[in-house]
Amino acid sequence: MRKIQIVLLGVMLAVLGLCSYPILTALAVDRPSDSLSEEEQSILGSTVQISLFPKDGTYYEQGLGTVVSFKGERLLVTHNHWSSLRNLDRVEFRNAKDQLLMELDQQEFKRLIVCTQPGTLILKAPAELKSQTVELKPMEGAREGDVVTVVYWVASDQSQLGVFQAKVHAIVSFEKDVAYELIASNGEKLAHGDSGGGVWLHGRYAGNLWAMENDTRGELLSWMYSQTGYAAQFPSSFFQIMEMGDSVSQSDEGARVGKHSEREVP
Repeated sequence: MRKIQIVLLGVMLAVLGLCSYPILTALAVDRPSDSLSEEEQSILGSTVQISLFPKDGTYYEQGLGTVVSFKGERLLVTHNHWSSLRNLDRVEFRNAKDQLLMELDQQEFKRLIVCTQPGTLILKAPAELKSQTVELKPMEGAREGDVVTVVYWVASDQSQLGVFQAKVHAIVSFEKDVAYELIASNGEKLAHGDSGGGVWLHGRYAGNLWAMENDTRGELLSWMYSQTGYAAQFPSSFFQIMEMGDSVSQSDEGARVGKHSEREVP
């Protein structure tokens, strides 16, 4: 009897495995790193994962950032809706392969802030932050219909970063600023935590993911994933600020959270 039960259990597990195979395959659509173009590998090489850990330890916030260079100075560009800057214990930086690069405490992190915009936060990249960099150059913004490359956490492995192509569906007013409305070209999904990921046009840095569409009336768990996202344009004012040798003063309040109806910050 025991042997029969074991055999039946094995058959059931095999059937369940076969039934779940299409689901697992559907999630693992991300291309392996060896099939990425040189440009895409360079993009991921300059991308870092950012995790903010509050002092109470009840949760932590995740996001992405891009290490760029401007006239020899290394900078880190990310989103500007971190909510735990006031009660921060530490910040972890990891590369695209989830390898720990460095940690900072609250004061060290805040001292790095150079420039703030509604959807963008720019910091000086510490020397200890070992990462590739891309040269930051003034450029014309993306236009409606342009195809851009977007960095995000892949669905099949939340510790790994990947890239996908998205179309600029429209240029919209978002949180009182101009933003790109993006729609994934091949069915990829944005998720909470993708904010700050770089948006690239013809190999040049054009902005960072800011928010994603959230239809609370949709299916179960639809709030977690979306094909529609919003990207903050890289501020043209930054180049004027840096040319003048000036910087925007750091806000005591830190970054605000962009909560809004039927849209959620990733």
